[in-house]
Amino acid sequence: MLAVEDARKRLPEGTRAVVTGNPVREEILSYDKKRAREELGVDDRPLIVSFGGSLGARTINESMLPLLARSAKDGRYQHIHGYGQYGGFVLDRLKEQGVFLGSCPNLSVREYINDMPRVMAAADLVICRAGAMALAELQALGKASILIPSPNVAENHQFYNAMALVDRGAAEIIEEKDITPELLTEKADSLAGDRARLEEMSRNARRMAILDSREKIYAVVEQTLRQHGKL
Repeated sequence: MLAVEDARKRLPEGTRAVVTGNPVREEILSYDKKRAREELGVDDRPLIVSFGGSLGARTINESMLPLLARSAKDGRYQHIHGYGQYGGFVLDRLKEQGVFLGSCPNLSVREYINDMPRVMAAADLVICRAGAMALAELQALGKASILIPSPNVAENHQFYNAMALVDRGAAEIIEEKDITPELLTEKADSLAGDRARLEEMSRNARRMAILDSREKIYAVVEQTLRQHGKL
């Protein structure tokens, strides 16, 4: 069972495979963007949401610092960033640059984004890794994204996950070996400042969504059991 059609070519010839997508939590699917932004106190400025996973990705955290510090000073964006378990240095580095979060209402920098369904629903642009479940949620919600695949995974599969969206105009990619604070800021500015492009990427992401994954997976399991005389 595959998340996307592109995965088929990564399998040995003759492999029986069906595209089912990955199930997405109901609370992700049901959150309304307008309601989410009202609950978060988000205004009409672009909302960037960024995170690197529960442990925190050092490269993402370090590359995000200049953008966070600039937003604290110019208020161009609203930004929610999750730095993860090992990313506490982000707070210290921001203070070193004169950024005190209590006086920056457009910034929320947290160890974890515990209300992810609401935050993701409210976002205009998401910056994150390219794990299969994260991408399924981006597609289901129709979110434009900048994807930074983890290189520390089997067969570099996050890169190929990301390229499925990039090739369909739903995301931009920065490989970890190429990332710099300047490049990340440039890409974020290019997208967050272009409402038409964000809307186009959103539509393209939503076209990729498979919202009945559970039913498809159940059907495959049931069919397989019947074929083997187990039902």
